[in-house]
Amino acid sequence: MVKEELVEGLKTAMIRGDSLQKAMFSFYNAGYKKAEIEEAARLLQSSHFSPEKYLLQQQQAQSQPATNLLKTSTKPVTPQAVKAVHKEQAQLVKANPITPKKINPANSLSGGVSEYKAQKKSKGLNIKWLIIGLVSLLLVLLGAIIYLFVVRKIISG
Repeated sequence: MVKEELVEGLKTAMIRGDSLQKAMFSFYNAGYKKAEIEEAARLLQSSHFSPEKYLLQQQQAQSQPATNLLKTSTKPVTPQAVKAVHKEQAQLVKANPITPKKINPANSLSGGVSEYKAQKKSKGLNIKWLIIGLVSLLLVLLGAIIYLFVVRKIISG
């Protein structure tokens, strides 16, 4: 069963201009199962989804209601009506002020999709120290064995 969020996420990424492969990799890094992502991509490709076609349809849909409103509007526009609309819009802007969104540098394109690379480096450092510790332990044990043989020969000989 294909998750709807995967299909929609792949569509959204393609509309933004990302390739399908890049979008799939992003979902994989986010923890989704490879099989689910591939199934969603196959469904998207079988539906012949094209970001260009989608954007064209959206533009047509947005421009169509505006032309319909112009055709159906029979009332003349008076200065009082314009002032009332402006007053309404001003109240809406005051009620819902636009606040700028803070951009998180970790989520920017230069930061990558996830912290996978950073985790990989830290894991590599941990393995390096583990190997150094094990080699040191091995040397200490070899030294102890050699010492026991030397002490045994001195005691017996």
